Amino acid sequence: MNRHLVKRSAILAVLISLCVGPLAFGATVKKISSKRRLILVEVGPDETIEKGAKVCVYKNDDKKVECGTVIKVKGKKLYVKVGKHVRRIKKGMTVKVEDDQDSTDKTADTGDQETSTGDEAADYQGQASPFKIWGLYIPALATPSAYNKLAYAAPAAEPAPTLWSTDKKAASALVGFGLAIGIPVGPFSINPGLRYRKYTPSQVDYDYDPNKPNPYVRVEEQATSYGLYTDFQYFRTAMTPSLSLNLTVGGDIDMSTVTFKATKLDDTNSSEVLISSATSKLSVFSLRFGGSFDYLFLKSFGVTAGLNFLLPLAQFGKGFSGKQATDQARGVADPDADLKSALAHDKNSIGYELSLGVVYAM
Repeated sequence: MNRHLVKRSAILAVLISLCVGPLAFGATVKKISSKRRLILVEVGPDETIEKGAKVCVYKNDDKKVECGTVIKVKGKKLYVKVGKHVRRIKKGMTVKVEDDQDSTDKTADTGDQETSTGDEAADYQGQASPFKIWGLYIPALATPSAYNKLAYAAPAAEPAPTLWSTDKKAASALVGFGLAIGIPVGPFSINPGLRYRKYTPSQVDYDYDPNKPNPYVRVEEQATSYGLYTDFQYFRTAMTPSLSLNLTVGGDIDMSTVTFKATKLDDTNSSEVLISSATSKLSVFSLRFGGSFDYLFLKSFGVTAGLNFLLPLAQFGKGFSGKQATDQARGVADPDADLKSALAHDKNSIGYELSLGVVYAM
């Protein structure tokens, strides 16, 4: 009789352990290391768990978030290596021991369901780079090339040493637009792009002769540039489920064109005489160093903001063509050389630009 009672008690104990075993362990998340996919779990004073055990993290509504394996036990603290959804884990969530079958079933029920709902934002913010397309507004606070805004230097006597003086240096362009794509290469990305810039145009009137209102000289200048660049994204980290930081390095070719025109005008007789016109072209190769943030707020759509530093290394393709009125040279021996020297269309010492826009990630 006693033997039968002991046997029944043992069987009952086994059945109870199988039924409630997965729920016997309860603990909470204390710290999270998303980059290493590690969480620190603190267990109760009467609870024990061994290294190698399978545990899962749950929300308050008992919905599974992620599972992992205990890799280290230190007193009542457990170090658990978890899966790719570590960023969904929050401090204070419940941690429970699970057997292999229960974990497999629940993972299939929850993980597959979350994937099927199209959680693109969470997938995009993983460590791997997605394919991306950017549409950008790119104001340049310092451009790779620069030139001088010129003033007409009315000579007090002839022959004049020069016809031009520097009004100011043009080395920024607040109007700029670009388009780029990000091609994933494992955890990295190759990002080629196109760019267009328009410098602020100018039109200023100057004396033709000192202190005489007529005739006078109207000087007009404008400049544009086209750019090709390729960045290598060597570092990327997801800071939140929606926000990621990207660091890049690359090369940039900036092709700029400056047009210049000076006209002699007289309000008394509406006369118009060309003094000088010219076109200057220049290409500059620069190294690029950049950083940007991508923030997704509608699944795969979001905004981006960044800063790029450019180090101009070499200039090439330099060309200058001009048309000068010889009767307006005011005694200058070589008007073309005079204008080219005064315009000083050359590479800049440094460049930096902002990038603001929208991003689409696949």
